[in-house]
Amino acid sequence: SFADLVTITNAFAFTGNNLELKGLGDNTVGTTMTVANDGIFTTVDGVNITAADGFTQSGIGDNVIGGNISSANAGIAFASAVGLTNSAGVTMTSGGGVGDDIAFGGTLDSGVGTPPLTLDAGADGNITFTGAVGSLNPLGDIAITNANDVTASSTFIAANFLQLAGTGSTTFDDVVTFTGGFDFVGTNLTFNGVGDNTVALAMTVNNSGVFTTSNGGLAPSGANLVVGENFSQIGVAGTNSLGGNITSTTGGIAFSNDVELTNNVTMISGGIVGNDIVFGGAID
Repeated sequence: SFADLVTITNAFAFTGNNLELKGLGDNTVGTTMTVANDGIFTTVDGVNITAADGFTQSGIGDNVIGGNISSANAGIAFASAVGLTNSAGVTMTSGGGVGDDIAFGGTLDSGVGTPPLTLDAGADGNITFTGAVGSLNPLGDIAITNANDVTASSTFIAANFLQLAGTGSTTFDDVVTFTGGFDFVGTNLTFNGVGDNTVALAMTVNNSGVFTTSNGGLAPSGANLVVGENFSQIGVAGTNSLGGNITSTTGGIAFSNDVELTNNVTMISGGIVGNDIVFGGAID
């Protein structure tokens, strides 16, 4: 346990049971930081880590994270479960180059409350969520500042989802639940989770590539979207490939560009004045 700030001019390599950092502020590591923990790795709320050449947690133990983690030249990786505790939010920033990825190999949950999480992998770094997100305790707001590919392989439960930029593909492979809104700006966006993917408030897709909802292999139900307020696809250059139904319970549904249907698709709006269904491009 480190009770105060640490400054390591070279590498930090830990192998053992529990590791706890308590020094509020920026704890710096000059090169790489590796944590092979059998017990719990903890950063107390407000305890930040800056590891110039990358942070890697490779142990079988869980992680309780209350501070920011950044790397100027490399990536950030967790092999096992992560719980977030800081109500003010946690930010993770990688070097932003090719291979400077942010990876969660286990589950990701809120440990206390619903802290927001901000991730920035730069234009060339990827972000991966291998395990379920928010399955034990839903996350707060998820903000992705920039990334190449963003991949969520399991279920995803959080408050609001915001992506400000994306040069590759953002893909949700399982069913998602957002208790707030969903706002995407990027290239490609894909929902593969067969069943009802829910967004409690408004959903906006500003795609320069292809927005896709899977047809589930032509199953009776594809990747459906159930949106509480308006659904809007506003990507001027982006196209749409739809294999699932879209329902807006209190709003309208609008596409600014071409739509290709890959399954029998039903669209249902809120049904009152102004809850229109609008196609601004061709339908095939």
